[in-house]
Amino acid sequence: NRDAYSKEAIQLGLEALEYGTLPWEYFPEESGQVRKQAALLLGTLEPIRYDQMIYDKLLKAMKADEHRSVRDTLYNVLVKLAGSRSSLVS
Repeated sequence: NRDAYSKEAIQLGLEALEYGTLPWEYFPEESGQVRKQAALLLGTLEPIRYDQMIYDKLLKAMKADEHRSVRDTLYNVLVKLAGSRSSLVS
């Protein structure tokens, strides 16, 4: 079932967006790369439904991340998701 795998991939990507953001997880270079790859993963998934919670988490991560490359990637993901919002059912 495509939907079950999609939910797992999204959840994993959202968890990875938080990698290295806690004070005891400070790995400046590695954590930024992990979060950038998470954003790229989320950007490659084909949106099949709109979920405001996911959009809000991506927006929060984009505003808070210290790495420009992560913010840029998340911005592109949000634009893609927002552009398809009207055709998606929540």
